[in-house]
Amino acid sequence: MRSGGNQQRFETYRARWITNDPQSFAAVNRMLLDMAVDAELGDIACPTLSIGCDHDVMRPPAMVQELTKLIPGARYANADSGHFMHAQTPELFAKMVVPFLRET
Repeated sequence: MRSGGNQQRFETYRARWITNDPQSFAAVNRMLLDMAVDAELGDIACPTLSIGCDHDVMRPPAMVQELTKLIPGARYANADSGHFMHAQTPELFAKMVVPFLRET
């Protein structure tokens, strides 16, 4: 996790996930592994901001950059955060997303 994040807030968020039924949690993650949406990204017609996070081992910035290229007119931004940016560094998330929403 990003060092400037709120560790307690993240741990609370994380606890909601790890207290799920293990079989259901595993099934959801298997389903997500099999999802392939790359071909549909070109159909997105609204303004799009993709954020790659430096400490995201599940979806590293290079992967997010490549997916962003598939979305017409999408903008890429990089953040010093982890995979669950909205929970790990919500202030940084808001700082990046709110201006984008205001200008669109």
